[in-house]
Amino acid sequence: MVFLSKFLKFIAPKSFKDGQLRCNELGKKLLIRKDVARFLDTGCGDGSITIEFAKAMGAKEIYGVEFTDEYRRQAEARGIICRSWDLNGNWQYSDDYFDFILSSQIIEHLHNTRFYIEECFRCLKPGGQLIVLTENLSSWVNIFSLVFGWMPFSATNINGLFLGNPLIWHANEAKDEIFLKKW
Repeated sequence: MVFLSKFLKFIAPKSFKDGQLRCNELGKKLLIRKDVARFLDTGCGDGSITIEFAKAMGAKEIYGVEFTDEYRRQAEARGIICRSWDLNGNWQYSDDYFDFILSSQIIEHLHNTRFYIEECFRCLKPGGQLIVLTENLSSWVNIFSLVFGWMPFSATNINGLFLGNPLIWHANEAKDEIFLKKW
């Protein structure tokens, strides 16, 4: 058991990063729109993936939503117009505002996914494109976690809290302390 725990703690972040890279590469192959006027990345993190997609589409205005202060500052430094709010609640964008919305590795962290998708479509222009990318729950590292009764690795970060898996590697990542104090 100790060996397996150490092995999972070592291999899980590598497996997640590899899966995320392959998922994003697939997402870029699914791009239909080019020369996009307004592009939104929900949960943009530090903005590195946002910029990759924006370049692939030739986006003129790049927007992001990120509630973690440190990541939001990094995204803004990359030129992303970044806002902060809970994606489970009302969005602060007008109807039909974006040509393209990217949701990469975020939907699995939300508790109100139906509302989230409704807001995506409300903010998306007619004929716009939404791409939702998420990890593979049936990956072998997640299966091992489930066998031990732990949360799958991606589902451990919910609203800035890290729960349900003692081997999670991102427990020490930046949290939005102001957001967490609201709870």
